[in-house]
Amino acid sequence: SCDNCPDSVWTISGDDRTGEVAARFPLPWSHYVRLLSVRSSHARHFYEQGLQQLAAGQVLAAAASLKLALTFGGDEPEYKKAYQEAAERSRAQTAENLFKRATFDESVGRLDTAYPMYVQAAEAQPKAAYLAKAAEAMLGSRDLIKARDYGTKAVQSDPTFVDARIALAKVLDAAGMRKNARRELEEALKLEPGNA
Repeated sequence: SCDNCPDSVWTISGDDRTGEVAARFPLPWSHYVRLLSVRSSHARHFYEQGLQQLAAGQVLAAAASLKLALTFGGDEPEYKKAYQEAAERSRAQTAENLFKRATFDESVGRLDTAYPMYVQAAEAQPKAAYLAKAAEAMLGSRDLIKARDYGTKAVQSDPTFVDARIALAKVLDAAGMRKNARRELEEALKLEPGNA
């Protein structure tokens, strides 16, 4: 203690709360410092593991490890950045796997499993090819509202992707919007004149 120090140095808001703090933290401070360092070492371990998995192309495992690094390490910017990269690559891989499986299922006539996977692929990674197939899947399921939504998003995602224009034209035609369907087909023909 300090004989020359004012009482406010040793109290919070003029109240002595030492007993209250001691009640919340009954163990010696060194124990809490050790717990914090263990937590950080776990975070570092998962971060390094995640980076190795990412480098090896194991993006799903990397995303899981880096999520644990964030959990143990708080908002450490390097952990957050690595996790975001792994999560994006993980979504892309998941979408690609779903799309491939849906394409196979569709080729063997299993539309009941193919259609939902096309939609899941489009939701995981909204790129034009996935969105166009999701539009066709919803058209096949007779859900014209969702089909138009996916078809429109496909064209917006890549206006030069002919399959997106054709998918949207099919949906618009099924909805009785013949002029709009014709406009989409004309745009597709401008992009690929030999595709008549």
